[in-house]
Amino acid sequence: MKLENPASSAVFRRPKSHGKSKMIAVLLAVFLSCFGWLYTYKRNAWKFWLGSLLSGLPVLASAIFMEFYLSSTSQLANQILTFTSYAFPILVWGWAVFDNLSRGTSWYRKY
Repeated sequence: MKLENPASSAVFRRPKSHGKSKMIAVLLAVFLSCFGWLYTYKRNAWKFWLGSLLSGLPVLASAIFMEFYLSSTSQLANQILTFTSYAFPILVWGWAVFDNLSRGTSWYRKY
C-alpha cells in the first residue's frame, strides 16, 4: 500500500496566482502614499525609497531644527521649512496615485 503525501492533494495546493490588482494598488497609494509601492516592490523599489526620502527628510529636518527655526528672526527660513514639510509629502502622494493610475490592468496581472 502506497501512502500519499497529504500536501500534494488538490485540497492543499495553492491556487494559481493571477498577478496583482490595479484597484488595490491605487487604493494603497491613495491611503498610504509611497507605501503603496510596496505592493509591487520588485519593480517599484526605487520609487518607494525615493518617495520615502522626499517625504521624510523635510519632516525630520523640521523636528531636528525646530528650536533654531522658531528662535530665528529669518521668516524666509521658517517659510521654506514649512513649505517643504507640507509640499513634498503631498507631491509624493500625487506621484504615487498618478503612477498607479497610469498603468494598465494588464501590467498588474502580469506582475
